[in-house]
Amino acid sequence: PMMLAVSRMRKRLPARPRLPGATDLRRFLSTAAPLFVNEIGFSSCYYVIQSMSTQFTVAASAAFQALWSPLQVLCFATYPLKQAAQVFLPRIQADAETNGPATVGGEPKARELLKVLATLSTACGLFLAAFGGCLAIRPSFLTPDPLLWPMIASFAPLVPWPLLILGFAQVLEGYLLGAGDLNFLSASQ
Repeated sequence: PMMLAVSRMRKRLPARPRLPGATDLRRFLSTAAPLFVNEIGFSSCYYVIQSMSTQFTVAASAAFQALWSPLQVLCFATYPLKQAAQVFLPRIQADAETNGPATVGGEPKARELLKVLATLSTACGLFLAAFGGCLAIRPSFLTPDPLLWPMIASFAPLVPWPLLILGFAQVLEGYLLGAGDLNFLSASQ
């Protein structure tokens, strides 16, 4: 309601819902459909991880949740690298179309962007893997219940690996989004 009122007061674009035309809908779905598939893939992965805890005993499930909660936050620490690829790659491509291909140190700018983001994601991944591993090794940081500590520590060997590669996977996803290769991105899910 507030959006409708503001759009009328300031003579902005109407915020009323309307059915799109067939051409607009086709154009929207050509972009959105691969993104929907991609996000459904992510949601499915999170669902599988969460549903795994239902197979545990009550104590093991509590230990898993105590560890999963901070790890889930750490998983999004490299998300800005994905966003950087999504923002800068189209800019580099648009600049290359108008001014010709630009290079940095003899490398095409797009390749240099990927190198920079891959380096940053590797550094972030190493830090996050070490931090996540420390959390799993020192479960007293996660819960005051000493009965859960051995179970949390049993997950310790598994914790660093996803955090190590997640940043790089997010950079590649952002690079594919920025390049507009949405069909490959959705197919890779």
